[in-house]
Amino acid sequence: MMTRPVLSLLPVLIASVALADSWSPISITDAPTARAAHSAVFTRIDVTDQMIVWGGQDSGSLPFANSGGRWKRSTNRWTPTTTTGAPSGREGQPAIWTGHEMIVWGGDAGTDSFLNTGGRYDPVEDVWRPTTLTGAPSGPLKPCWMET
Repeated sequence: MMTRPVLSLLPVLIASVALADSWSPISITDAPTARAAHSAVFTRIDVTDQMIVWGGQDSGSLPFANSGGRWKRSTNRWTPTTTTGAPSGREGQPAIWTGHEMIVWGGDAGTDSFLNTGGRYDPVEDVWRPTTLTGAPSGPLKPCWMET
């Protein structure tokens, strides 16, 4: 079993848009557990800035987390992401924001081999949808999103 030190996600600070040279603390109430090697995307949903954090290593041993949270800038509040239908726990997985959902793929399950599975998270409905395995890439991936 592989263990790695867990780095704290919290407390997190966010730069203020109004005051470009200042930082404000983010609430830790209901925040996801502190973790390392997680995914995070910053989004704009319903004209509201949000950050989604998912997966990673939240303890000194396996299994890795398949949980996360959504932080809403306007209220400075965290809401847990559902784990129903979520991909298996992993660390080091890339994530991208499509404009509607966060897609996570790959990562390491702690077995020193790369996963070729993932999921699509819809934060408006708080639901995970599966990704197809047909033609799925294997090995480590680098995230990229291109608008057409």
